[in-house]
Formats: sequence, structure tokens, C-alpha cells
Amino acid sequence: MNNNFPLVSVLMTAYNRDKYIAEAIDSVLLSSYKNFELIIVDDCSTDNTFAIANSYLEKDKRIKLFKNEINLGQFVNRNKAIELAKGYYIKFLDSDDKFMPNGLEVMVKSMLAFSAAGIGLPAKETCTNALPYTVTTHESILLHYTTDNHLCYGPTGSIFKKEALIKAGLFEAEVGILADTLLNIKVASIFDTVFFERNLFYWRRHNEQVTEAQKDDVRMIGERFGILKAVMAFNKLPLKENEKKIIFSNFVKINTKHFIHYFLKGNFKAAFKIKKETELSFL
Repeated sequence: MNNNFPLVSVLMTAYNRDKYIAEAIDSVLLSSYKNFELIIVDDCSTDNTFAIANSYLEKDKRIKLFKNEINLGQFVNRNKAIELAKGYYIKFLDSDDKFMPNGLEVMVKSMLAFSAAGIGLPAKETCTNALPYTVTTHESILLHYTTDNHLCYGPTGSIFKKEALIKAGLFEAEVGILADTLLNIKVASIFDTVFFERNLFYWRRHNEQVTEAQKDDVRMIGERFGILKAVMAFNKLPLKENEKKIIFSNFVKINTKHFIHYFLKGNFKAAFKIKKETELSFL
């Protein structure tokens, strides 16, 4: 593949990933898509992560390595990486994940096929459409909240126009673990969504990940409600008022079921935490 294709910034933020980062970097270098820069931003690792990444600098000039002076945390560090990027497209690859050899190429070609797209995501397993295909902003948001839930993909599973991330306002770290979901929804509210084939990356699961916190159901019920409120307040959300009301009503029903579940189990602390954090009222 020649350099007539647009520059892609592959962003790899890292904190204490010396067990995995070499595999992650190697997977980028083995990519069939060649016009990329790999920006690695180490967030004050206390293990050998930075040293391993540094050993690659002489092997490939497309790699750029940075080390933060203080620990910024996951999403602030991602925002820093975006600001350092020069590419037309932004492709995150977490430092414990891997690309398939054709992964980056398929994602980029899928985005190029639809100029109005700002975000690309894997299609659902049940998808019967010819890939890649695109949906409008209105279709994407409705699909997410009614059937597909596709905008919950983490950064490794998605690709963005850099312009789209800037217009959507980057990651809002203060909203918690689901800051990536909120950003996906905002981008999909402004730009069309592209769906491409699955299995273009390997998402590693281990107990050192931030996503382990998502096993706390009560916490995540509250955070999902917080994200919903932020989405409904977003001034570029392409939904009609009646559609917003239906989506909000569905969340109230779901959260009420969660409350009843924990209440009947005798876990009153969890039940009333859900009631408070999702602003349930039984009047």
C-alpha cells in the first residue's frame, strides 16, 4: 500500500503494561496499512513499559514516544495523545491489545468509502448488510438506544476522523469509565457512522484493566444514567423531543427493575443507592 492513503495516527496510551506493550507495538508495525504514525504516551509507568517502548524508536521512525511528568489518568492521557496527532484519522490501540494485520487497512478504507462518516465501528454479528455500510446521525443514535448498543465500543474497537473528535469535545474524564461511550455518542450525533467487518483487532482481557470496575453493577447503573443525562443535554443530539422522552422513559423502567431486584434480595443499601443515583421517584 502506498502513501497516497491518508496519514493515520495510531495512539497508544500506556500505564504499567510491560507484559503486553511489545506485542501491541509489533502488531502496528506488521499492519498492511503503512501510512501511519504511532504515538505512544506513557503515563508515568513504574515498570518497564517506557523502556520497552523506547527500544523500538530506532527500529521505525514512524514511532514517537512521550512520557508524562505526572500521571494524568486514562482519558486525559488519551486527549493529550489526540493533541499530539497529525493524522487525518485517529485510531486508538490500547497497549494490551493487538491489531490483526489487515485491521487498520479495512477500517481506513471503510471510512474513506463514506466521506460524511466521523466514526467507524464493527458491525454486529447478526448484521446482514453488505459491509462496509453507513447510517445517518439520527439512525445511529436511535439504533444505539433501541437495539444495537453499538456506541459502547471502547477506543480499540473504533476509528475516528480527528476533526470529529475535536468537534465533539474529546473525552470528558470526569464522567468516569464510560467517557468513551459518551464521546462515541457525541461524534455519532454530528457525523455519520460506518460499520465494517468484525475481528479486526484482539481485545485482551485481564484483571489489571480499568474495565474490571464495570463488574460493579450498582456503580455502572448510576454511571449509565449519568451518561444518559449528558447525552440528552447535548445540543447537537439529532433526536426529536418525543424520541428523547421514550428513551428516558425506557431507562426509568430499567432502573426501576434494578431497584426492585436489589430490594427483594434484601440488599437495601444497593437498592437505595440506585434510587438516588438514577433519580427514581415512585410517586
